[in-house]
Amino acid sequence: MIIPNTILHYIWLNNYFCFKDAGFNLSTKYRIEYDEEEHILSGKVNFDFVDDFYTNGINFTAVVGKNGTGKTTLLKFLMDLDYNIPQNTEYI
Repeated sequence: MIIPNTILHYIWLNNYFCFKDAGFNLSTKYRIEYDEEEHILSGKVNFDFVDDFYTNGINFTAVVGKNGTGKTTLLKFLMDLDYNIPQNTEYI
C-alpha cells in the first residue's frame, strides 16, 4: 500500500511484463541510478531543480514515449502498488 504524502523517486523492475532490468527515475529533485552488477542505488542532487516552482509543493513527472514502449505498463505497475504487490514482479 502506498503511504499518503510519500514521494516515489525511483523504480527498478527486474521482470514485469515488457520490462526486464529497467530503471525509472521519477524524481525531479534527484538523479537516481541503480547499478545492477553492484546492487547499489545512488543519487545526486539535481542542481537544475527549482524548489517550489509550481507552488504548494506540487511535483509531477511526465511519462512519454512512442507507441508500444511500455507507458501504460509502467502506469499499471504504479496503480498496482496502491492495492497490492504484483505477484510476478521482483523489484527494489
